[in-house]
Amino acid sequence: MNRLATVGWRTALSVLAILVPGSLIAQDSGGTLTGRVIDASTRAPVVGAQVSVVGSSRGALADAEGRFVLAGVPAGAREVRIAHIGYGQSTRSVSVQAGETTTLDVELVSTALDIDGIVVSATGQQTLKREIGSKVGVIEVDDVELAPVRSMSDLLQSREAGVTVLNSGGTAGAGARIRIRGSNSLSLSNFPLIVIDGIRVNDSPDSFGIFTGGVRPSRLDDFNPEDIETIEILRGPSAAALYGTAAANGVIQVTTRRGVSGDAAWRMWAEGTAVDRNITMPDNFFAVDAAQSRCDLLLQSLGACTPAELLRGSPLEDPATTPFRSGGGRTFGASASGGGDATTWYVSGEMQEETGVQEENELSRVNLRGNVSGRVRDNLRITAGFGYVNYDAQFPQNDNSALGVLLNGLLGVPLEGANVGDDGYRWPKAWLQAWDSFQALQRTTLSATADWNPLHWLSVNATAGVDDVNQHDNSLVTPGVLTAFGPPLSIGLRESIRGHVVNYTATGSATGSARLTPQLRSTTSLGAQYYRDRTQSIYASGAGLTPGTGSLGAATSQFDVDEANVENITLGAFLSQQFAWRERLFLNAAVRTDRNSAFGTNLGWIAYPSFSGSWVVSEESFFPTSDLFGGLRLRLAWGQSGLRPTFRQATQFFEGVSAANQSGEEPAFVISGAGNAALEPQRSTEWELGFEAALLHDRVGVDLTWYHKESENDIISRPLPPSAGSSGSRAENLGLMRNSGLELGIDWEALLRTDLGLAFRLTAARSSNELVSLAGQPAINFGLLNSTQRHEAGYPAGGYWQRPITGFADENGDGLIGPSEVEVGEDAVFLGGIFPEREVSLSTDLGIGSWLRVTGLLDYKGGHHQFNATEWGRCEGLGATCRARHDPSSSLEAQAAAVAWAVHGTVAGYVEEADFLKLREVAATIRIPDGLVRGLGGRTSLTLAGRNLFTWTDYSGFDPEVNASAQANFSTQDNTTLPPFRSFMLRFDVTF
Repeated sequence: MNRLATVGWRTALSVLAILVPGSLIAQDSGGTLTGRVIDASTRAPVVGAQVSVVGSSRGALADAEGRFVLAGVPAGAREVRIAHIGYGQSTRSVSVQAGETTTLDVELVSTALDIDGIVVSATGQQTLKREIGSKVGVIEVDDVELAPVRSMSDLLQSREAGVTVLNSGGTAGAGARIRIRGSNSLSLSNFPLIVIDGIRVNDSPDSFGIFTGGVRPSRLDDFNPEDIETIEILRGPSAAALYGTAAANGVIQVTTRRGVSGDAAWRMWAEGTAVDRNITMPDNFFAVDAAQSRCDLLLQSLGACTPAELLRGSPLEDPATTPFRSGGGRTFGASASGGGDATTWYVSGEMQEETGVQEENELSRVNLRGNVSGRVRDNLRITAGFGYVNYDAQFPQNDNSALGVLLNGLLGVPLEGANVGDDGYRWPKAWLQAWDSFQALQRTTLSATADWNPLHWLSVNATAGVDDVNQHDNSLVTPGVLTAFGPPLSIGLRESIRGHVVNYTATGSATGSARLTPQLRSTTSLGAQYYRDRTQSIYASGAGLTPGTGSLGAATSQFDVDEANVENITLGAFLSQQFAWRERLFLNAAVRTDRNSAFGTNLGWIAYPSFSGSWVVSEESFFPTSDLFGGLRLRLAWGQSGLRPTFRQATQFFEGVSAANQSGEEPAFVISGAGNAALEPQRSTEWELGFEAALLHDRVGVDLTWYHKESENDIISRPLPPSAGSSGSRAENLGLMRNSGLELGIDWEALLRTDLGLAFRLTAARSSNELVSLAGQPAINFGLLNSTQRHEAGYPAGGYWQRPITGFADENGDGLIGPSEVEVGEDAVFLGGIFPEREVSLSTDLGIGSWLRVTGLLDYKGGHHQFNATEWGRCEGLGATCRARHDPSSSLEAQAAAVAWAVHGTVAGYVEEADFLKLREVAATIRIPDGLVRGLGGRTSLTLAGRNLFTWTDYSGFDPEVNASAQANFSTQDNTTLPPFRSFMLRFDVTF
């Protein structure tokens, strides 16, 4: 690995050598291009419009007044392209004179055929969407009302077809599961690659080392949505092949805000949030006979007792015993941006505090961001970025934790003296407050990018940066409280995990563009990348704490210590070639080749090819344009990308142990990992076919995409025979997974007037997942009880499998379901998948003049199932407290589910359809008249917003979207998990 690291740093230094000013090629200073970009209909400035010289990376952004200045343009006849999302591009021919200024004013026409927006390619160059044969989703954050958006996960949710975001729960700081076009691997992460300003960052979706039952924060949510300018989503290998052995799950490219030339613009915001616990906790039931002994329905059906009284109640809803409180939060932030012709800058800061609805749950976060971009020479621009996060959080025990307040409240018995606990809880309430868990984090992200044009036809781009995360996870169990659990909990426990994760990125590329003929343009890019991921962690714990203390230094027994050092290095190189015919037909071919330190030692370099085509048919002379059908682009793409093995899966390694001999003990070692020298990365291959069309006077845009993706060489742990003399299993390339589907996007500008605007955006996706093969290996069972979920060939990965309830009936008419009245199948069958197969979202944007804006987001997900383990746990065993075990008025179906588990051991009755429709967001922004806010200046607005306002579902649990297993790959269950509650926000913005 050291040799690979040395080669990598040499490669990186070679790439970054272009930053040395002495290497610059002197050239004529050229001329200056200046002008203004406005909307052809409204005459308003098009802020952020991209102005670039065709065939080079020279470009500028229009400022708040639509003005731009582009210096150092080579003298001669040049083509200038002006583009912005939501507008048709404009290409103008200009004659530039050395040392002189040329003026170019442009009017852009809005269009529903969104193909002329600019995206950042894997080479670091800016590219028009029309040139790319794959679907690239773009979220313009300025178009999103941020008041109801609490995190980056919220910002991604339900805005792009094929991007699935599922909340793990309602605990403050809980992360979300994110999938792009399904799951690709059984054992490797299915989370997409995250790139911030060209730098790969720590994207761990499950980042907490202390046991809490389930809740985990996501490192994606460290980033502040206020600092984001655009998010580009590369959905799969066909679009992300140039990212190589990291991009099989898709890529989320984030560009943070930049300054624009002009006077300094200031913005300040303040926001208050209130959480409405809009879900009522169910009562606990307990049926007793005359002697106050248990007499549940199962005993009644067997004639074993006669009920005398049905007790019911809930400590979670009793004001005297409830653990819930009024949750909420507050946010304060400010930003400033500006600059001149040579240098632009952006700085921001935000402080956020949030309190969960449950005790022992709160967080605080401080975000700082700074970006500066300067033109060092006419042909060289350098951009540098800085980000800092300070994060502190406290998480409660929940999600199937034996000491979770929610679990103990839902399993409490409403009978004096009948339970171990107090106030109706299963355990004494003091026990449930004895375990405190915390996370403290400091994160610094640095990036630098250089764009150099040594020749008018050649552009060079280099990006380097680091993402540095220092994290401290720790917990404290108060001594002398959890007496019934035994050591170490009963005598006090302290755990401390200090982690340091550093990601380094260095990328360099050169792009040459040439006119082979007046109609044919050739663009060639060549580049290299070095990526290093290093993780260091130290774990320490001790018990027997001195009363009144809480540090490891006060521990007196059961000491434990461990240390881990993990490193991964990737070297990559890529080559891409594009031919553009009359700027309307584009053919692209590329190859990425990687070498990674986690590959098997028998492997060398791995190649990932791709090709794509894009044809703007509506710009051909033969295209029959009309008011009904105004534009059309066809696209086709094919590509491959991969996922690398995890650390040491391919390497045989040893573990130190203590060996006994005649004189005592001495150090020894055993084989801990068998290793596999032939282990390859997982490889995903994807086809994509689609089109974009403009309809009805260019007021409706339609985008339809079909994709088919196969992921082979999935890494699976295979048992080894004892005779191998090694560990019990080793990683092998055995699995094959398939994902396919359709994605639809429709944008409709229903009203477009100067005083009234109404727009709708509909996204829809239909997807299917199949585990095609396990190479003859047996099915893999997992989940609660290690049996509720299964990976089995021919079915969706991770689906629910149980012996089905084939029938039930109240045959004797007593209103009860007895053991003989339920029929259960002999073998486990597939009950349903865990991820939605159907997704639809509808967003609206209503504007009335310049004083009112109303937005909304409606979200539907369906075709999946959820294991209601909360209700199963309440109906399980002698401690059952659910209604179906005690109340004869409960439905026969619920009784049958309880009997099927109690008698036959199947939870099939608790695996439910999880379709739902949610009113995800609503926001109304009013611009306050200047006369009412004298002295503030600028523009002032007030926003009232709500999130998770309503949920329509037949699911009987709290919420079909939650997961007690946090952001786990496949493990899914609703197990005493707090649901996302309804929240309201009041936000105040001032811009001047």
